[in-house]
Amino acid sequence: MIGFEFTVVVDRPVEEVFTYLTDPGNLPEWQSMVLESRQESPGPMREGTKITDFRKFLGRRFETTVEVTAFEPNKRVDFTAISGPIPFRMN
Repeated sequence: MIGFEFTVVVDRPVEEVFTYLTDPGNLPEWQSMVLESRQESPGPMREGTKITDFRKFLGRRFETTVEVTAFEPNKRVDFTAISGPIPFRMN
């Protein structure tokens, strides 16, 4: 299992940044290896929401499904890969 954490300071209201970053449709804009990302679960993002990403890495295309394992609006979102070739957790 790969785990990583990073911090970026953005001069925008926290609600705006959180909404942008937790919208799967925006993921290809800020993660260069992501080709497409979509939320599979209905309704707003919350704990238990599943998201499918299609990525390209080292010339190969692969699919990963992640599940939201923690969600605090405007504060925190954690993801864990539940399928795909590379296990990871992001919090």
